[in-house]
Amino acid sequence: MRIGTTSYIFPDRIIPNVERLANLVDDIELVLFEGKDYSNLPTDEEIKTLKKLSKEFQISYTVHLPIDLDICSPDNEFRKFSVTRITDIIKLTLPLNPNAYILHLPRNHIQQYEEKWFRNTRESLSYLFAEFGSDNIAIENLSYPVKYILPIIREFDFRLCLDISHALSCKDKWEDIINENFDRIDVIHLYAHRGEEHVGLQRAKRGFVESVISKILSLGFSGILTLEVFSEEDFFESKRIVEEVISAWKERFLLPEE
Repeated sequence: MRIGTTSYIFPDRIIPNVERLANLVDDIELVLFEGKDYSNLPTDEEIKTLKKLSKEFQISYTVHLPIDLDICSPDNEFRKFSVTRITDIIKLTLPLNPNAYILHLPRNHIQQYEEKWFRNTRESLSYLFAEFGSDNIAIENLSYPVKYILPIIREFDFRLCLDISHALSCKDKWEDIINENFDRIDVIHLYAHRGEEHVGLQRAKRGFVESVISKILSLGFSGILTLEVFSEEDFFESKRIVEEVISAWKERFLLPEE
């Protein structure tokens, strides 16, 4: 299992964060944003720098695609624009050989548009599948039941990024999601949550981290456990807690080396 975190731990741009985190984690989730008046997309030169840092420090990347884009939108013009921009961003970052591209499938105001949502989403994913295949596009479960996206994920054989707090927020059983989709899960997001806020594991309920770590280690999870937090305190406290729990689990369940 590889431990990762986000590219926004320190109040700076992506590359300074990567430089400071490179000796602390195995993987860095490059959290990308793009809106009408702002963007943090790396330039071609920054891509070269990130590739160099990856080789120098033996770190890998995952890419979290912009959440301001919506490939499921009922607005066909915006939906097609979103697919085009996501395609461009994937191509831009391909030289980094990311472990996964994390993609959201929003279901905003879905009650009146269920059939249209599935049609639009399937059409958008068909395009991405034709362009890039399914090996490293990971659909993240959001704050609605995972049952709404699993049929589409399986149809195209995409990967699943399991956000445990999102599952809890809609009363999904994250243990069942892991059991039923273990071979499809390459990335797990772990943090404590307060409403919509991602907070450090030092604020999690008692036993929460232990239950997650015990579950994934017992199953032999070999993917990326991303501490999806966004501050120094939350990162360092979360990392400490996870490392302590992993160490305790190994001492309990693994035979001593001879």
